[in-house]
Amino acid sequence: MRKLFLLIGLLIIFAQADSLLWQGTIVFDTLVRIDDAPGLSGHPAYHPQTIVDHNLIFYSVWEDDRDNDDNYEIYFALSSDTAKTWTTPNINLSQSPLVNDKHPWLCIDSNNIYVVWQSRRNDTCKVYLTRSTDAGATWSTPDTVPGIMVINNLQSQINPGPQPKLAVDSKSSPDTTFLYLLWADNATDSLRIKLARSIDFGESFIDLGIVDNNPDHVNRNPYLVVDDTGWVHCAWALGTSGNNEYLYPWIGYNCSQDRGNTFLAEDIIINDDMSEVYRGNPSLTYNSFNGNILVCWEDARRGGGDVNPDIWFSQMHRDTLSPGSNQRVNWWEPDTSITYDNFKPVIRMDPHGTMVAAWHGDPEGDETYNIRVAAYNDSTDRFLNSQSFISTFTGISNASFGRAFYQPLVFVRSIDNITNFFLVWQDFFEDSLGGNIYSIRGWVAIDLDVDNDSLDVENGTINLKTQPAGPVYSPYAKAEFVLVNTDASYNPDTLDGPSLEHMDSIYVLNKTLYGPGATALDSVFILGLPNALSVGQSAVCTLAVVIPEDFPEGIYAGIITIRGHAVEAGVYAQESFMVTVQGPISRNSLDSLSIVPIPFKPNRNPAHDRIHFQGLPQGANVRVYDLSGSLVWSDIEDGDGHCAWDADVASGIYIYLVTASDGVVKKGKLSVIR
Repeated sequence: MRKLFLLIGLLIIFAQADSLLWQGTIVFDTLVRIDDAPGLSGHPAYHPQTIVDHNLIFYSVWEDDRDNDDNYEIYFALSSDTAKTWTTPNINLSQSPLVNDKHPWLCIDSNNIYVVWQSRRNDTCKVYLTRSTDAGATWSTPDTVPGIMVINNLQSQINPGPQPKLAVDSKSSPDTTFLYLLWADNATDSLRIKLARSIDFGESFIDLGIVDNNPDHVNRNPYLVVDDTGWVHCAWALGTSGNNEYLYPWIGYNCSQDRGNTFLAEDIIINDDMSEVYRGNPSLTYNSFNGNILVCWEDARRGGGDVNPDIWFSQMHRDTLSPGSNQRVNWWEPDTSITYDNFKPVIRMDPHGTMVAAWHGDPEGDETYNIRVAAYNDSTDRFLNSQSFISTFTGISNASFGRAFYQPLVFVRSIDNITNFFLVWQDFFEDSLGGNIYSIRGWVAIDLDVDNDSLDVENGTINLKTQPAGPVYSPYAKAEFVLVNTDASYNPDTLDGPSLEHMDSIYVLNKTLYGPGATALDSVFILGLPNALSVGQSAVCTLAVVIPEDFPEGIYAGIITIRGHAVEAGVYAQESFMVTVQGPISRNSLDSLSIVPIPFKPNRNPAHDRIHFQGLPQGANVRVYDLSGSLVWSDIEDGDGHCAWDADVASGIYIYLVTASDGVVKKGKLSVIR
């Protein structure tokens, strides 16, 4: 295992981008190996493909030749603890030790995990599918995709086979899940891009036909995305020749607005440079924040011919489908006119809608490739200078135009409002011949926690139980919690942190509870909240809640969110916990009777509207006498645990007498000062 990484160089990228919240020190956790083949070396593992769901569960598949017979099989593992550990033993999905299985791809819906790959059998590539309905514990017997025929026997130095892609759409229709498969196929004697669809969770597929409008030419490197409205987006390397060895395609795009039944009559060409140079391996991303379609690809327009491809990018809005000017992605600090190899790009979106590109590159030109990342700067409308993503070593050869590389699996997620980075990749630092599959997690090193199991907090919730009505200036229900700027010795929530930053400007971001009929309860207070916390410093705070009289009786609940500003990073950390309270409702006894305000000063304090008797049991009788023994006011509790006297009397001392229905009596003195 590697020790903790501190990545300072990455800040050079992100500190320049006003739209990014990634300033500050980024801490990387322990390196974790995913494949469980015995030993550190001697068992090639390639092409990991990973996805993450909304619960931060990671699912990963890859090619694995752990028995060293030159026939790869497809293996699977998952992580349910933010990539700290992965399931073992790894599951062999393909179960075909005598066949070469390659290029796995996977997708998920709410109940299923789907995995496809290409399998070389009898000089022809087929596409196989398996599915899990129990979160990856068991899998269906792998078989060719039902209902369709995949034919691809035109493998060459630049045509790696069908390269199947899966995408699932479970959002655009309330009652149907659409599963799509895209691949390269030469059943027509020309290599074309084809699409199939399933509406029964992969039990059967319908062949929807050819996507591209480019007959008699070689089309390869398919990529598939389905957006949240059900549009199907496809990109590929669109050949300008029928020669399977031809190196100089364009980047093609097409889309369907009717779930793959029809596509545009003409393919859209994304690249704006038409010179005869190498292009390939496009990837697509849909930006749901603004409706833009993002495409990036390898392009050797600067190097010329098939030498030193760069990473290029274009975007277009789905309403216009007009590609913008191409932009180069792989800028490097000393990079002016030098050229170098870059392969297999991908663009991800961070939680704030900012583009992040990743790829394999060798800017130093020393034949040691590593994963590069760059962020898009909205103000300058270009990608910032790239940096290596921790210390990766992903290969030494650009043979077959980087065919051994794969898209970097970089994910950016927000946990407790802190930006977290996850990377899954093949690295050669332990196995210089075959490589192993690893994961690592990094985060901006700020962390504000509420101890979810201390004082009055239990499992992240403060339950104030039943409470009576009362005035907003006199909180009746109170509970304590610990707020901490975490360090290594005190980090209550181990999903994030520890923090490395001093925090100031600590404040309550949200404190509204909601009850019957969406009634908003805003009389929630945090007492003792510190203005600032140093790393490792904690404070005991008090939560106070008042349910005003005349509020409907019921359960009020909501999320309390506290935010702090990290001084050096210039970003915010926040922590949340749940609060529930039921009321207004009477108490069981007079043990917690409270009378406020005493003394009562209506002419001197505008908040003193009445004298409030809080915490009354059901049906309690409240009486007030003057010193002569004359009754001046009385009332009976009516279910909310509260009575209020307007005290429209002369200044002086008064005697109160509260009698519960069980005969228990409490008495005392009141003072009125006018």
